[in-house]
Amino acid sequence: MHRFLPTLQVMNRNAGNGLPRVVVVGGGFAGVHVVMSIPPDEAQITLIDRQNHHLFQPLLYQVATAALSAVDIAQPIRAIFGDRPNLDVLMAEVTDIDPAAKRVTHSRGHADYDYLVVAAGSVTSYYANPHWEAQAPGLKSLDDALRIRRRILTAFEQAETEPDPQRKAELMTMVIVGAGPTGVELAGSLADLSRRVLRKDFDHIDPAAPRVTSRPTTPY
Repeated sequence: MHRFLPTLQVMNRNAGNGLPRVVVVGGGFAGVHVVMSIPPDEAQITLIDRQNHHLFQPLLYQVATAALSAVDIAQPIRAIFGDRPNLDVLMAEVTDIDPAAKRVTHSRGHADYDYLVVAAGSVTSYYANPHWEAQAPGLKSLDDALRIRRRILTAFEQAETEPDPQRKAELMTMVIVGAGPTGVELAGSLADLSRRVLRKDFDHIDPAAPRVTSRPTTPY
């Protein structure tokens, strides 16, 4: 990434402090790494993200299964960079990018740039079936993880007092679509949660009863 720096030095110096303007969209791993790779005196940087925190996404599954709390895997973006000069952190949603005008429009205004880095991450694919999301939330954000955790714990609470065996079995059946690292880790964590953790908290649930199924999206 350091090979990017000599290029910055020959850009148009249009920022108020005479430095080239770099706009980074996204405060994830890529966006934070780009900012850290540029010396503070090389550019005026604006980092834009919809959230004000940097998320350690590989551990989201542990938040979803109540093994970690949200604050354990999220750190304020401003705290990461401390009092670094020539850096503006903006919590906003990017709505348009105009390459000709070199301008990023966001929910709080706009930002002009000499160089633009788009590191906005990805979204869950529902294979052209967006209505599936209501029943099958993805796992890309803290909100997703907390929503999944709430569903899991609520299902166990309902199963604890459910008199109908079939309905109880349905409440304790969990299907994960996707058998990549996240899907496999989530499946294992769910099994551990039901068999080793929740068995201490519930009186009428068999710890071996919950079924966890992980289904790959592509055949091997």
